Amino acid sequence: MIKLLKKYGVELKLKKCDLFRLIEGQKDTFLEDGFAFKMTNEEEMFKYEVILNGIYNKTKIEGEYKRFVYETQDAIQYLNYEEKQKMFNSIISETLKNLKQGTYTITELSNPHYGYTVMATGSVKVKGGMKNTCTLGNQKQTGNLKIIKQDADSEKNLEGVSFKIKKN
Repeated sequence: MIKLLKKYGVELKLKKCDLFRLIEGQKDTFLEDGFAFKMTNEEEMFKYEVILNGIYNKTKIEGEYKRFVYETQDAIQYLNYEEKQKMFNSIISETLKNLKQGTYTITELSNPHYGYTVMATGSVKVKGGMKNTCTLGNQKQTGNLKIIKQDADSEKNLEGVSFKIKKN
């Protein structure tokens, strides 16, 4: 196939193709998002295309979140976590259905469940025509407890004492 392309194909100059002009026109977008920008060959051009699609999707999702906060600001203080999650998921569902292919990082922003880690992070590779899922596991935060009963006068540890432990 490569031999045929080399034999019959027409070489396009990098600066003459539409994709190059599109990406070059978004140079400020890359810089604002913290990416150094220097495109000198086709491989870099395609890498920047993937990054640009990721930036577009991130911007869409952030916009949906801001819209969610704005539209629900009066009611949200009266809702529990599950109700807030259902509302947000219904608002963002259309954006999530139309994500461009690529790898996305998912970061938990809040977790109202005491005793679990906050800020779980995972990634998902979105492929066209498939339902793509990212599962973030919570780690239960646990601690240890050591109880020592001492005699008040001698400060010696007392053995054989029973305790009842109750969570408040």
